[in-house]
Amino acid sequence: MAEPLAYFITASAYGNRLHGDERGTVDRDHNTVGTPFRQPEPGLAAWERERMVGDSVYFDAARRACVEGSFLATCMHRGWTLQAVHCRTNHTHVVLTSDASIEQTAHSLKSHATRALRHAGLVGPRQPVWARSASMKTLTSDHAVASAVNYTLNAQGADLGGTYAKRTRDLWED
Repeated sequence: MAEPLAYFITASAYGNRLHGDERGTVDRDHNTVGTPFRQPEPGLAAWERERMVGDSVYFDAARRACVEGSFLATCMHRGWTLQAVHCRTNHTHVVLTSDASIEQTAHSLKSHATRALRHAGLVGPRQPVWARSASMKTLTSDHAVASAVNYTLNAQGADLGGTYAKRTRDLWED
């Protein structure tokens, strides 16, 4: 197996894409690039909605800036290389190089962002912020890294403003 050059992590906000959702979802059995999503199951989505312990979370401009700033701070503190980050209204993409496992990296990013959001008063003290897991892909070629960076920065729809997304590479100069 080739050495990882970077990780491509997508973390969804809490309550925004429940299993069974009409858009399809990713789970342990549907998490390989190029394979179909889990099929919609309205009953499963309703069951998951009933089990939620807080409101769905959406990232407005202040929350997006906080999440992205936290990701940058975590990378700088841990000596990781942030290559791209883009927080949208209901999920965040990040491409980075880390010396930790992909699971540890995703956990660290999400937990530090949650603390930053709580500290800033942008979410309540008991409000879940993130979906339970994340989509975690190990990138093993320069082409894969470049594709993930391009997707993160340029293929997410209209610029929402107030985010680092379009200037990620410049962050290290600030």
